[in-house]
Amino acid sequence: MDAGGGALYHEPFFDYVSYAAGLTRMPFWTFLLSTFIGVLPFSFIIYYFGGIIFNWGLLYTAFFFIGIALLSALFGKALIKKFL
Repeated sequence: MDAGGGALYHEPFFDYVSYAAGLTRMPFWTFLLSTFIGVLPFSFIIYYFGGIIFNWGLLYTAFFFIGIALLSALFGKALIKKFL
């Protein structure tokens, strides 16, 4: 891993989408802009929260993930109740 931030890691799913887009007649600049917009939010989440975990320590990390799990459970329950 590059500590200087020179490398950009992202979800492998984007690779498959990129391969599929390469089989279409999508213009290069449309592909480039779409890829940038699609990868940017996920990359921000990884780097931002990765920095928090690295700088704040394990206790804050545990609270963060517990909070995310609780919010996901509540949000999922509300969605299930609304749509099922």
